[in-house]
Amino acid sequence: MRLLLDADATLNLRNLGMLEPLLGSPLEVVWTSFVYEHELNSIRDELDPAVADGSARVEAVLARTPAHRAAKALRREGVDKGEAEAIA
Repeated sequence: MRLLLDADATLNLRNLGMLEPLLGSPLEVVWTSFVYEHELNSIRDELDPAVADGSARVEAVLARTPAHRAAKALRREGVDKGEAEAIA
């Protein structure tokens, strides 16, 4: 089972001491590339090992794909970029 996390959820789980156990669980944690590279930049040292060992994954929204077009449409409506990628 996969669990898509945004930056706020990730940071709150970390502050509660629940992020590390979650990364070690059978759940696959997923972040969008924008969230991971920009909004979680301050804690990347903690997240990179989970991505490297496959217990977490970073999903990119590639240009010229239906997901990219959907994310751009959401952005035009005022949705935050990280949230738009997650929805798309």
